[in-house]
Amino acid sequence: MAHLKEKIVIAMPIGHWSPLFKASLTSIRRQPDVYALAIMDASNDPRVKADVQASGLTPDYWRMGPDAGQAAAIAEGWRSCDGSVLAWLNGDDMLVPHVLGRVAERFSKDPGLDVLHGHSTISDASGNYLGLHPEVRSVDDFLLRSNVISQPSCFMRREALDHIGGLDESLHYTMDWDVWARLYRAGRTFVYTDKVLSNVTWATGTKTASLPWQRLVEIYHLLRRSHPPYPASKGVLGVLLHHLAFYMRNKTSLATAAARISDVPILNLSNSDRSSLLVQIKNGDESVHCACENARIGAERDTFFLDFAKPVAPGAAVRITLQTDADSRAVFDKASWG
Repeated sequence: MAHLKEKIVIAMPIGHWSPLFKASLTSIRRQPDVYALAIMDASNDPRVKADVQASGLTPDYWRMGPDAGQAAAIAEGWRSCDGSVLAWLNGDDMLVPHVLGRVAERFSKDPGLDVLHGHSTISDASGNYLGLHPEVRSVDDFLLRSNVISQPSCFMRREALDHIGGLDESLHYTMDWDVWARLYRAGRTFVYTDKVLSNVTWATGTKTASLPWQRLVEIYHLLRRSHPPYPASKGVLGVLLHHLAFYMRNKTSLATAAARISDVPILNLSNSDRSSLLVQIKNGDESVHCACENARIGAERDTFFLDFAKPVAPGAAVRITLQTDADSRAVFDKASWG
């Protein structure tokens, strides 16, 4: 990958230590050498420093101490490292193996590309895979009403961000959606891939899974840029209902989303090798099939047991496919490592 002219700056703003931080660092360490890493640690937790030192990574920029918030920390990291492509990763989110090499190659081959974004898988605090990120899709005017981009799976050219004035450091919850919307209004080029590029953690206490009043206020002001007060208010209500419907009840119908469940990478989010995976569904029947290369698969009721001849290392991934008949009532529940 050394021939690629593009370098990706990965900013990691750390507000608190997470048990998944080691896995997040491992997912970066397993990437090809096409990135610069900036870590801004405002946690005052010695476990963050210990995990970084044990990770085998050498951050290009590493600051420990208070900051003005997550957006300010991200912007600080980007300013402190050389690289033409920008992204950020939270301390409990992970990149799929080798993705940065593919991203750097895509930007190198297409000088007109400003934003590349793709899918994310979702896991809980215990590392159980719960499904695919909802609503992720290609960008059009709908972006001005709903955030259809998964932040850890989005990469943008530095020049494009500089052109619109950079990240809004006053925002605490919607700085990602805000910057996508401003790039879109500026006529910048978005390219969507249906490939999974990252894993996002949804857990109690994370910003992704929370919906405080300040977040709703930021969403309202963002929507007001493109809509009158009443439609903007309806948009905020839609976000709230979506949060209650999906974040609290994250289940995916195999009959309506079989294509989206196919060929999904399941990351080993633990800190040790794993040799088995349990895939659980609800309302299953004989029409439901599970496939995975290099795995012996057994089935009992609504559970598939996958045993791997070669252990799956931390940060590595296996790919599963779940398929069923169109009229099946089967619902994906979760996948967990044994």
